[in-house]
Amino acid sequence: MRRLILALVLAVAVPALPSVTSADSPAADTYTGTWQSSAHYHFDVPYCTGVDLDVTIQGTMTLVVDSHGQATGSVSGTVGAPVTDCGGQDVSSGTGSISGTLTGRLDSSLTLSAPVIDMHWGTYVGGGYTVEQFITMPDYTFSAAGYDCVSASGTIAEQGFPTEQIVDDGQGHMMSAPGTGTADGQWSVHGASAAAYSAQSAQVDQFIAQSNALLAAPLSFARAQSAILAPLSALQNSVGACLQTRLTTWRTHAASNLLASLPTGSSPAEARQAGDAVRLSDALDPSVTAQGTIVATRDGAAIDAALTAGDWSKAALMAREILLLEGESETTVLQGRLDAGLASRLSATTAGSLRKTARAAYTFGDSADARAAVQRLVTITPHPSRKRSFSAVLHAGIASIQLSSSGDTVTWKSVSGAVRYVAVALSGGAPAYVWSGSALSVTFGDTSLDGVTGSAEDGWTIAAPAHLTWHVLALGVRGQIVGIG
Repeated sequence: MRRLILALVLAVAVPALPSVTSADSPAADTYTGTWQSSAHYHFDVPYCTGVDLDVTIQGTMTLVVDSHGQATGSVSGTVGAPVTDCGGQDVSSGTGSISGTLTGRLDSSLTLSAPVIDMHWGTYVGGGYTVEQFITMPDYTFSAAGYDCVSASGTIAEQGFPTEQIVDDGQGHMMSAPGTGTADGQWSVHGASAAAYSAQSAQVDQFIAQSNALLAAPLSFARAQSAILAPLSALQNSVGACLQTRLTTWRTHAASNLLASLPTGSSPAEARQAGDAVRLSDALDPSVTAQGTIVATRDGAAIDAALTAGDWSKAALMAREILLLEGESETTVLQGRLDAGLASRLSATTAGSLRKTARAAYTFGDSADARAAVQRLVTITPHPSRKRSFSAVLHAGIASIQLSSSGDTVTWKSVSGAVRYVAVALSGGAPAYVWSGSALSVTFGDTSLDGVTGSAEDGWTIAAPAHLTWHVLALGVRGQIVGIG
């Protein structure tokens, strides 16, 4: 009978690896888990057809990952090492234990450096003679196949078994031979915070699903603030840093999708829908909101067209959309656009057109063009027997609207024949707020659009100036001016 002094290696069949659920690397934490491996080594000696050693390992592993992703830890495990020769299991078969140190990264690979097996050969026959041997194995590579914020798993590889002295007891011959072969296996670990992460991950997934459902249809900015942005802020303040990546990725995708499907029409309702999408996109990810300039330019072109056509209500509503989208910084630019559009109407040759221009220019704060229109009106109208004031010319033939203001709210009485009104709040001569609707009062910052549900209080960002001057136009069913105040 041959007494074989051999050593060990990793072990055994393993469950399927979990799929990668996130591109996030494992966060700083303490990780624990299991590893298993199996190996077959052949020792080429002139006995029968040689000696074979099968080694299986069942073990545990503990690692600490720092804030830079570096992992250090240790492994331990039990070893089974049956030896076969000449078609049967040899009495030198052994059992033992293994231990060693792991270093590396859970998101790439770890190295089990020169682990030591405390092997007891000869345990196959109970009560028989045993030999203890400490065997230093080659390095094992623990490669990552999947990982997320709080877990990792992968495969194990090793090659070769250290040289052993093999004795043929029957002949008394001894010779040295290395074991040729490989070990493979699998490993998996979970962080101490895995349970908390799992609950938070479910919250993130639920938020993303609910938000995507909301974004599948047009959504007012006010609704988005309460249903998406506020919950998103609370979620980001509560989840671990690792889940922030998932939320950030979603924010970028959601912002891009919003901008990819902007409405292209020029009505106030379509402008609001586009502006709300741009503002929400900007709130989600400012880096993808270049479309904001395109929308503002389109709104500006709609203002120009409305002024040319004398559609004062649409001009007012589109002006408000620009202020809603761009904020206070746009007031000076907006005033310049309104002034330019109204100035282009001064070439009119009819008294009626010039009166419209004068009244609209006065309402929108363009006093220079209002007076220029009145002056041109004088040049094409037979001189009256008595000179009339600028105010008298503006109010001639239409209703004078008496305004009453309280705080940031202005009110007036119904004007006969009026179906809509335009209200402009001037600060320093420039429009700080513009409105048009059928109501008989308006509060600075009201964003409601008649007939558009959910358009009120849609996130107006310009604070009401300390001193406001309100101007109001009353418009008839055909858009004609029937009153001014």
